[in-house]
Amino acid sequence: SMSMQHFRLQLLTLLLGVLLAGAAFAQARDFALGPGDVIVVKVFQNPDLSGESRISETGTITFPLIGEFKVGGLTTSEVGALIAKRLQEGNFVKQPAVTVGVAQFRSVQVSVLGHVTRPGKYPLDQSASRVSEVVALAGGVTASGADIIWLIRSEGGKEKRIEVDLPAVLQNADAAGDIRVKNGDTVFVPRAPVFYIYGAAQ
Repeated sequence: SMSMQHFRLQLLTLLLGVLLAGAAFAQARDFALGPGDVIVVKVFQNPDLSGESRISETGTITFPLIGEFKVGGLTTSEVGALIAKRLQEGNFVKQPAVTVGVAQFRSVQVSVLGHVTRPGKYPLDQSASRVSEVVALAGGVTASGADIIWLIRSEGGKEKRIEVDLPAVLQNADAAGDIRVKNGDTVFVPRAPVFYIYGAAQ
């Protein structure tokens, strides 16, 4: 029947929404941790063991009862499993349930150079920032900046230049063109082309 079809469609839309939200969460959760990231550890029914830790330059954290251990390069779910294992092995907690989240991503850094208000290196708070967001972080494109900006990425020892049409991206005419930036990327805003017209021009 018509209403049943409508109901199925609604359910499908709802499920798709849940799946997409889950995918976005999984992406943040399964991101490899690095120096400077701040993680939040929660141990179920053990608030004294729960808290925030900043990952050191060498990729380690210090945790109550366990001491210092390496978490750099691991995902949050792997860190949670590791803490649970250590707590159980040391007979500190019988059946530890550990969840790990990220308060701040600091190990992802992108350079924004060229014709932007505040050129420089920017640490990103999450793994899923896009080119337009990074340009906004740097105060936006100056009056002398071009519309077509470059994302310069080093892949396999070679530099790859990807062009991004910023106005099209911002007007959502090309949402797919708003590429996710990776650690070590450079976003460069070249100078806008200037045309000179000589002779008798109206």
